[in-house]
Amino acid sequence: MTPSRSQPLSWAQVLALSAPTFAFAGFEGSVSIFLPTYLSTHIGLPLATIALLMLVIRLWDTLNDPLMGAVSDATRFRYGRRKLYIAAGLPLVLVGTGLVYFAPAGLPLWQMAAGLFALTAGWTMINVPHGAWALEIGQNPQERMKVFGLRTGAGLLAMPVFAFGPALLERLGHNNIAAQMNLIGGLILLVLPVTLIWMLWRTPDSNGTGRMDLRALRHSYGLAFSKRAYWPLASLFAGIGAYYAVDSGLYLFLVRYGMGLPEWGVSLLLVQTVCGLLGIVVWIRLHHRWDTVPTLKLVLGLQVFCSLVLMVLPKGELWPFVIYAIVRGLISGAAFTLLRALLGELLDREGVSNGRKAAGTFYGAFHLVLNLSAATTTFILFRLLGEAGFDPRQPITGDVQADAVRIAAVIGQLVPSVFMLWVVWRQLKSAA
Repeated sequence: MTPSRSQPLSWAQVLALSAPTFAFAGFEGSVSIFLPTYLSTHIGLPLATIALLMLVIRLWDTLNDPLMGAVSDATRFRYGRRKLYIAAGLPLVLVGTGLVYFAPAGLPLWQMAAGLFALTAGWTMINVPHGAWALEIGQNPQERMKVFGLRTGAGLLAMPVFAFGPALLERLGHNNIAAQMNLIGGLILLVLPVTLIWMLWRTPDSNGTGRMDLRALRHSYGLAFSKRAYWPLASLFAGIGAYYAVDSGLYLFLVRYGMGLPEWGVSLLLVQTVCGLLGIVVWIRLHHRWDTVPTLKLVLGLQVFCSLVLMVLPKGELWPFVIYAIVRGLISGAAFTLLRALLGELLDREGVSNGRKAAGTFYGAFHLVLNLSAATTTFILFRLLGEAGFDPRQPITGDVQADAVRIAAVIGQLVPSVFMLWVVWRQLKSAA
C-alpha cells in the first residue's frame, strides 16, 4: 500500500527510497563520463564505433522505459507492483557490471555490446519502477521535492565516493581508465544489493489493476507530446537530455585535451561533485521559498553563464578551471531535480498521482524523450569529433583537435540551456 493522504512520509521511508540512487549515480556517472574514454583507450574502439554503439544501447534502453513503466503500473503482486521488477533486475545488473567494468583490454565488440545490453536492461527494470514509486508516493509538491531532493542528494553524495578511488589513483600517477572502472564496478557490486534490500523492506508500495492496456502502452510512446499542455515539459526533458549528454560525455576529454590538464580530469570531477552535494541543499531551500519555475529559471541562467565562461578559460592553467568546476558543481543536478518536480505537479493536475493511475507510464514516457535526446546528441557529438580528427587513442599534438573538443562542449551546453530557458520563460506559464 501507499501512505494515505493524511499520513506524511517518515524520514526513514524517504531515506530508504532514496538510498539506491547512490548506486544509480555510480552507474550513470561511470557510463556517461568514464565509458567513452574506457571504450576508446582500453577496449580500443574508434570514436565512430563508440558513437554507434552508444546510440544503439541508449535506444534499447529508451524504448524499454515506457514498456517497463506500463508493466509495473499494471502488475498485481502481493508485496507491491514496483518491488517485483526491482528485485528481478538486480541479477542482470550484477552480471552486466562484471562483464563491462572488468573487461580485458581489446575485448571483442560483440562481447562488450552483450554486456551493455544486459546491464542497461537490468537498470531499466530497477530505475523506471523506482522513479514511478518516488513520483506516486509523495503527497504534495513540497513532499515530492523532498523525495527527489534526497534522491538527487544521494546521487551527488555518491559521485564523490565513486570518484574518490579513481581520483586517488590519478594523484598517485596511475591514470589508468581500466583500474578506475574496476574500482567503480566493485563499489556498485557492493552497494546496490544492500540499498535495494533496505528499500524493498522499509518502503511501502502499491498494487496495480492486474491488466495492462496495450492501446495505452502504444499511446505511452507518444504520451509526452499527446497534449499541447505536455509539450513544454517534454521539450525541457529533451533539452536536459542533450545538455547532460554533452556535459558528461565530453567531460574527461574536455579536461584532459580541451583544457590541457591531462592529470586532473577525475580529481576535478571529485571537486565538482562535492560542490554539487552542497548545492542541492541550497536549491531545495530556494524551491520552498520561490517554487519550481522561478528556481528553474535561475539554474538555467547559471548554466548559460557557465557555458560562455568555458570558452574563455585559459588552457593549461589549473586554478581558473577549479573555480569553474566549483560553480558548475553547485548547480549540477538542480535542473533535473526541478524537472522531476514539474513532472510530479503535472501528474497532480492530471489526477494520476499516488498510484491511482499510471505514474510509471508518465515517468517512462517523459524519460523516453530525455533518453532519445541524449542518444541522438551523443551520436552526433562523437561522430563530429571523429570527423574533425580527434582520436583519444593517439597523442594529441596540435591545438586544432583540442580546440574542437572545447568548442563542442561550449556549443553543446549553451544551445540546450538557452532553449530550455526560452521554454520556461515563454511556454511553461501558458501551458500551466
